[in-house]
Amino acid sequence: MYYDMTDVKKRYFPVKLKNGKKIDVNPPKLKVFRAITALTKTSDKYNNEEIDNLVKAISLALSSNRQNYTVTTKQIEDWLDYDEIYDLLTKYFTWVQGTISQKN
Repeated sequence: MYYDMTDVKKRYFPVKLKNGKKIDVNPPKLKVFRAITALTKTSDKYNNEEIDNLVKAISLALSSNRQNYTVTTKQIEDWLDYDEIYDLLTKYFTWVQGTISQKN
């Protein structure tokens, strides 16, 4: 008997973007999850490369959605301030943790 990877019930993180578009974000792939968690460490100072990588990781995470809508790094930079990024990541990680804790 084979394990059917296509039979796993998907859960989505609903997001309403600044332009009013509503998307259902997929659970993160490990590559994106690693990138975001590595860059969300507590620090008083971030260099430009770390900030750019965080923006790219958020863009990748939000662009992986059921609607196939691409959220660009420019949109992230234009739309979100520090407080909004912090809030988004807090809620996203809370959702991811809840998704991991639930059985399929």
